[in-house]
Amino acid sequence: MSAQSGKAKSRLEYEGVYRKSGPVVQINKIVAAVNRGDPLVFQDESCHFDVTAVTSALKQYFRELPDSLVSSSIYTDLIDCVRTQIDDERNATFKELLRAIPREHFSTLAYLIKHLFRVHELAAKNLMVASNLGVVFGPTLLKPPIPSTQLDLVDSGARGNVVEHLILNAHEFFT
Repeated sequence: MSAQSGKAKSRLEYEGVYRKSGPVVQINKIVAAVNRGDPLVFQDESCHFDVTAVTSALKQYFRELPDSLVSSSIYTDLIDCVRTQIDDERNATFKELLRAIPREHFSTLAYLIKHLFRVHELAAKNLMVASNLGVVFGPTLLKPPIPSTQLDLVDSGARGNVVEHLILNAHEFFT
């Protein structure tokens, strides 16, 4: 293992990674740099960012997309699926629904979910099992077609279950 990959792994082992919020000043610096198109070099020791600032900026980016990464066009079907279907039937439905999202969304979602699976694999250290990651990323990655505070409350657990299912079955959905 290289020094760089070892350092990246240690950041993934940070307790509560993705659950804890980062320093606002650092988050704003990251967001501003991205918005300007400036390169971000996280390995540069002169430019230290707290791991929680980086994870918070990433969550903010996905939260602010005009259409959620898991396209709102399949939102209702995914929510219904996690509420009513089990195992093989659920996996078949997820595969079919994921084929309906734009290719760019699918590629980005695949990369993110595979990353979250690696985070989940380190849960003994970071305490971020797939269900915890689902709670954190559910509202960020899935939004109803029409914004609704009532749906946000009613569907919050199901959105977390969708993301948890994606993480636990990443090898099946994103190969």
